[in-house]
Amino acid sequence: VGGIFIHFLVIFYVASTYLINFNRQKNIKRTHCSFGLIFLFLYGLRMFDNIYFDGVILPPDNIVVVLFFLVSTVLISVLTMQMSWQINEVVFYKSSLFLFLIFMIGLSQNIDVLSETSAQRLSLTKINPISLSHQAISFAIFFWIYFGHSFFSKIAAFLSWPLLFLIIVYARSRGGYLAILGVLMIFIIAKGGRDKLFSVGLFSTIFLIAIFFISDDFKNVIFEPIQRLFTGDDQSANIREQLFNLSWGLFLDFPILGDSIITPIFGVYTHNLILEGLISTGLLGVSFLTIHLSFCLNAVFQIIRKNIYPKFTVLIALLFIQKLIGLLVSGNVWGSGSFWAISFSILFIYYGRLNEISR
Repeated sequence: VGGIFIHFLVIFYVASTYLINFNRQKNIKRTHCSFGLIFLFLYGLRMFDNIYFDGVILPPDNIVVVLFFLVSTVLISVLTMQMSWQINEVVFYKSSLFLFLIFMIGLSQNIDVLSETSAQRLSLTKINPISLSHQAISFAIFFWIYFGHSFFSKIAAFLSWPLLFLIIVYARSRGGYLAILGVLMIFIIAKGGRDKLFSVGLFSTIFLIAIFFISDDFKNVIFEPIQRLFTGDDQSANIREQLFNLSWGLFLDFPILGDSIITPIFGVYTHNLILEGLISTGLLGVSFLTIHLSFCLNAVFQIIRKNIYPKFTVLIALLFIQKLIGLLVSGNVWGSGSFWAISFSILFIYYGRLNEISR
């Protein structure tokens, strides 16, 4: 109930902000956003088909899934996209700091639960380890991008990074580790230059050296999720392998239009964005998804490479990479509203800015 209430508060805030402050930009091209919307439309049709014609029960509940998809994913993404053009850098920075404080206060209020779950995977009743890890990573990226914003931002970063690092480590999410590596790799490739490569390389070297000076128990916590992949008895990895195989088989049976948004036998989502697209919308839907992701990746590289965009735009670009990697190893289409909101916003900002410059 608490999670649903929070979602409705977010929806109310975004919708009311849109109605009060929205000023439509008439000259901005929106065609680049249409491919992702077409994919979501086809996905929505498949969801409707599964529920009302096939009688499929979508976990946790059909009504919850439909509401999350229509409101948190589609509606909020479209509204956020339309408002992304008007983001104020100062307001964005202060709002992000405020959200970080709320995040940390919330964790501090549940320190007993966190202490209990840290022995396995750090989590809360309403927040699973994967979500907790990715939220901490998002804040870590935020403090990285705004590190040079002011003297205060440097102090805030140095104070926040150790806490966020502990959250990421004790959440034991391999997807989180992959997201960090992916963000750094994309940043280095897009930004280019020996100075950036040297800076990231120096930071990585210092980090690796520091690991040797920490306790063996803490090193085990850091590397244990990776080591489990090579033991063959990792339940999460084994289940994902079965899900991938079942999903691929379902796609081969219905390659053009797809058949279901969940996998057979297990009755859950595939934990992979592309495979979920293939089994639900087939090659038809994934062709639109591929075009959408291609436009997004181009926008990400251009925004990072050029120095004409404000910091919040670079942050959104890197968050897109983080969310995309997360969806390739976990998550689902209908419940990943933040990914779709970020992807549509990055297209709206980049191609809208490009159109403005061309005028």
